Amino acid sequence: MEIEKLDHLLSVLRDQCFIPLEVSVPLVWAEADPASRDRMVAGPHQDWEPVTEATVWGRPQSYFWFGGSLKVPPQLAGQRLYLWPRKISQSSFFSL
Repeated sequence: MEIEKLDHLLSVLRDQCFIPLEVSVPLVWAEADPASRDRMVAGPHQDWEPVTEATVWGRPQSYFWFGGSLKVPPQLAGQRLYLWPRKISQSSFFSL
């Protein structure tokens, strides 16, 4: 019974705390070794590939870097923003 109460509380708080805007964030990715960290953190770069449903990554002992950008809507200026990982379209896996 307690779990049901907590689940209900969580759903009520989620609806009041997080207001989804459906602003999608298209992602790009690249593979690089750890020594390239400084260059990769400065990315994304022109040679990074778009993330799609067909994108496969995860080779053993490999490092993969992801990037994306979005324009913050004026009504959210100065507010704390959270990205929610979920599939929006074939090339966007985060929403605001």
